[in-house]
Amino acid sequence: MWQTDKAFIKTGINNSTLLYATIDPLNTLRLFTQQNKNCYTLPAQAGTRYFIRAGFFYGNYDNRSDPPTFDLELEGNEWATVVTYADRPVYNEVIYTSKKDNISTCLVRTKDDQYPFISTLEALPLSADMYSNMSRDLAWFKSYRYSYGAFQDTIGYLDGDKYSRIWEKRKVNGLTPVSALFFSLDGTVAEEPPVSVISYAVEAENVNDSITLGFSLGKVNSLIYVIAYYTEVELISNSNYTRSFNVSVNGQFIATMSPRYKICDATVAYGQVDDSLLTVKLNPTTDSSLAPIISAIEVYTASDSLTAGTSQDDGKLPKSSLSLSLSLSHSVSHSHIPISICLPVEGLGVFVSTFEQLEGWSGDPCLPNNSVWQWLACSNTDTPRVTAINLSRYGLDGSLPNFSQMQALQTIDFGGNSLDGHIPDFIGNLPHLVVLNLQDNNFSGNIPKDIMMNKRLAYNVTGNPHLHNPETEKRKRLALIIGLSVGIPSGVLLILAVVYFISRRRPLPNKGQIPAFQFGNIQSGSSGAQEKTQHSANSVSVSTNTIKPTPTPVAGNVGLPMNGANTNQAPQATNPAPSSLVMATPDMDMEELNELFQLHGIVGTTGRA
Repeated sequence: MWQTDKAFIKTGINNSTLLYATIDPLNTLRLFTQQNKNCYTLPAQAGTRYFIRAGFFYGNYDNRSDPPTFDLELEGNEWATVVTYADRPVYNEVIYTSKKDNISTCLVRTKDDQYPFISTLEALPLSADMYSNMSRDLAWFKSYRYSYGAFQDTIGYLDGDKYSRIWEKRKVNGLTPVSALFFSLDGTVAEEPPVSVISYAVEAENVNDSITLGFSLGKVNSLIYVIAYYTEVELISNSNYTRSFNVSVNGQFIATMSPRYKICDATVAYGQVDDSLLTVKLNPTTDSSLAPIISAIEVYTASDSLTAGTSQDDGKLPKSSLSLSLSLSHSVSHSHIPISICLPVEGLGVFVSTFEQLEGWSGDPCLPNNSVWQWLACSNTDTPRVTAINLSRYGLDGSLPNFSQMQALQTIDFGGNSLDGHIPDFIGNLPHLVVLNLQDNNFSGNIPKDIMMNKRLAYNVTGNPHLHNPETEKRKRLALIIGLSVGIPSGVLLILAVVYFISRRRPLPNKGQIPAFQFGNIQSGSSGAQEKTQHSANSVSVSTNTIKPTPTPVAGNVGLPMNGANTNQAPQATNPAPSSLVMATPDMDMEELNELFQLHGIVGTTGRA
């Protein structure tokens, strides 16, 4: 039975084909137009080998008659490049031993204008003794699976294959198709090919002829696994008739085979093939009275060494138990077993589970290195680490989760979101972090000291109106204190210096006269009528007894009259003096005034208005 795939993936949209496929599940598909990588998380049991098959039927679903090409990945490893066709399905199959309690199968966009899709996805556990010589440390990709002499184009689950393997009908020129008269087997091998496959065969035309089967592997130095199946299709009652032949692969002897009636036997060959062409040959023995015969064959090619995946510190997957039938249409297939659906909760997992904008991201974040998650950067190491997170303007809101175990981070960019709450303390302790952008959010509280005191870290927290920055406030207070401590003494020193200088230079007054001076307003007892000067200014009254500001300061320039200047009318003083008081005007020039400033440590040059 088939079931929907919505429990196994969170991205993609459903669609239907315009062309009709005879296998009903192929008439629907899931299309991926958003992310560069979209992954199914299939429940599994660690240490169990699985037969996994992905099916693709374009069926002109978009009415463009443009079948796409894209990549298929398995647990962060390259699986296949999928080339689809308009009018026929494409299948990719692999045998894989699960390393944990889930298996990630991903579709990756490789061309901007071509979107990945999937029609069916099947995952079935295999018994421990099936394909027993296959290394469990590698993935084994199906290259060929042929049923020789069959009448049907394909044979699969509906035809008795309990593992849903698809057997393709194969005719070979120069070989004679034969079929058995039985409909069941009395014995078989651990791989259990269906009787509908084994009951058909091809044999050489003559007793002394050989059967030669060739297979292209696509590359040299492939590690291969070849299993061929045989049976005697008719009961031989005459002891004078025997069928016997030697099986070799690329010239290397494998075994001598004498097929038995209603019994499925097999020969297995595995190892490195130097050439890109695989040749299986059946040569009759000298005592054989019947020609060589073969019913079916499977050829698998091993993957390169499998990656261990991105460091678990950057994304662990915990488990929650469920019991499901594993079979997807945009689907997964036919076995009732206890399984676990795993959701990431550490490292990158906390981002995926915290922010709904990221919930569709799954699979290995860093591998293969041509399909790293769009908002990450990773190290180029055997076990990659996440080195950068760029979630600027992703529409994130809420508080930042704890991702403190992501110790390889060098760059973090959360700018332009609506994140709030306190900035986590652990960020400043990430050992390799050099760039932190938190600008334009809603963070509050204080900036952690570990961030401010981290000399190698460049950080930006502007645009957070509720965030307190102690360093900024400290600088403001320091500037005020420095301004007051420098400005006030300098002003007092300037006044005292001028008083000292003028008093030292003035002539002795006549008896009964008290000298008086004003900056800005000049007081004179020679005129009865006094008028306010045009250039009124902040004024300080100076006498031999007091130093006090005038009651009402007025902004303006300080005017010092030139020595010997004639005035038709004396300006009016703020505090007019009695007529008996006489103003003695000192004679100063710029050089003398600058000497006075230097004498009292005041730096600067003044000019006359």
